[in-house]
Amino acid sequence: LAQLGELISAPGTLHSKITLSDYEIPVIVDKNGNKIELTDEKYYKILESDDRELRKQAFEARADSYKKNNHALAANYSNNVKANVINAQIRNHDSALSSILFSEEIPESIYQNLVSSVNKNLAPLHKYNEIKKKHFGFEEMYAYDTSLPLNEDSKTRYTYDEAVDIITKALAPLGDKYVSDFENGISSNWVDVYPSKDKYTGAYSYGSYTTKPYILLNYDNTLDGLLTLAHEMGHSMNSKYSNESQEYKVSNYPIFTAEVASTLNELLVMDYLIKNAKTDDEKLYLLNKQINNIRGTVYSQVMFAEFEQIAHETLENGQPLSPDFLNTTWLTLAKKYNGPSITTLDSYQYNWSWIPHFYSSFYVYKYATSMSAAYSILNKINGPSRDKAVENYLQFLAIGGSVPPVDALKVA
Repeated sequence: LAQLGELISAPGTLHSKITLSDYEIPVIVDKNGNKIELTDEKYYKILESDDRELRKQAFEARADSYKKNNHALAANYSNNVKANVINAQIRNHDSALSSILFSEEIPESIYQNLVSSVNKNLAPLHKYNEIKKKHFGFEEMYAYDTSLPLNEDSKTRYTYDEAVDIITKALAPLGDKYVSDFENGISSNWVDVYPSKDKYTGAYSYGSYTTKPYILLNYDNTLDGLLTLAHEMGHSMNSKYSNESQEYKVSNYPIFTAEVASTLNELLVMDYLIKNAKTDDEKLYLLNKQINNIRGTVYSQVMFAEFEQIAHETLENGQPLSPDFLNTTWLTLAKKYNGPSITTLDSYQYNWSWIPHFYSSFYVYKYATSMSAAYSILNKINGPSRDKAVENYLQFLAIGGSVPPVDALKVA
């Protein structure tokens, strides 16, 4: 198994080569004759513009570029699934899903129940899509219409100090100790705040057992920047409490619980901003943003998780993963999750092939369980037994990896 490691991981490497190195970025032309290279940044910006013809053109060009690589990416993904299945068989597991979850001490029932529960509760998503369709007056609403904002962003900007002040107030429900430790982390220079030359992009929390947490940030004065700071501080606070409470060998917490701590901070900030919105327009913008966060983090990720599950079970049952099968499976799932208010175009069937997370198999479900758990904890903190809920949550943050992740969550 050790000697086969490089071969088993080869499909993920190949996916990156095809979708990044060899990919030809499509070019479209707007109504003024200007050529637009559809980089990710420009593509998603176009999907939020009010030029519907340009949105359609961008969507179709992107889909066509995916189609050109469909056979290669289908064969590559099939090999990735085969590697998981063979690895599980060698290790005497009943399935690839069981094998991968076993390594993280997650019961298979968690995964199965997540997919089942979301499938039984698609109605709110369908209702939301119906409201958007009526709001914009579309006879037919397509995937390239779904990113349109319900109203304009207030364009509110937050200095770093203002962001820290808002987050501090939003975290008040977690109690004086958490807020004090948060403020101490900010004043103790946990955060490398601003972009600079040659600095790594994005944001993450890191550190070691014997150091303070370190946060790499590229703060840009936006709401997303504010939420990112809250998110990464959630990770760092988790690390602080875990390292202080646990021996080194069990201080690291798994991804399954890690994203709960960061997501709860984000939810508290959004809760605070929505409650303190100054106008109806600002409140609508914030509510819609949070609905879209739920749509992307729960519904979309569970759709991805269901696709992975079907692919692995199909191969385990002796059936090949042809391009047609993978495309049809994806399109069928998209129609089910989108509901009747969105007309799902056939060209959408190729979108599965571009998702890099499928090469970290059975990973995406954790986004959905983390948000679900964070909302459950938030409801307890906002409920009648707040003090006990906060006590339980702080205990959860200090558990680290000393118990299985599901047992850790039960504490909170």
